[in-house]
Amino acid sequence: MGDEKEIDFDALIDLAEAAKVAGLSTATMRLYVATGKLKTVTQGRSIRRPNEEGKHARGVSHTPQHFTTRRWLHEYLMTRKPRFGVPPKLPEGYVVPGSSPERKNTPQETDEATEKEQS
Repeated sequence: MGDEKEIDFDALIDLAEAAKVAGLSTATMRLYVATGKLKTVTQGRSIRRPNEEGKHARGVSHTPQHFTTRRWLHEYLMTRKPRFGVPPKLPEGYVVPGSSPERKNTPQETDEATEKEQS
């Protein structure tokens, strides 16, 4: 247990890592970004490289990447609405910001954390 690093909840993580943490797919994470439900920052920029003739080639660009933090991800996960009358649950082993990584949430602790966030 002493070998585990402390989690920085304000460090930027890419959407693939955020999907693993949340137990969701990367496509779902991209949808949340596109609809403005998940707060992100964009790094990188769209650029076109000149071709051999010195003209800008079409279709050659570098797409900016979206990054979020575990804290922003947690804020979104706590605001999700129930589906079919069942409140969404955090994945097993999810570490709530402000708790220690050695003490990962069990399903019961997750329900208690959700209730605290809602009150």
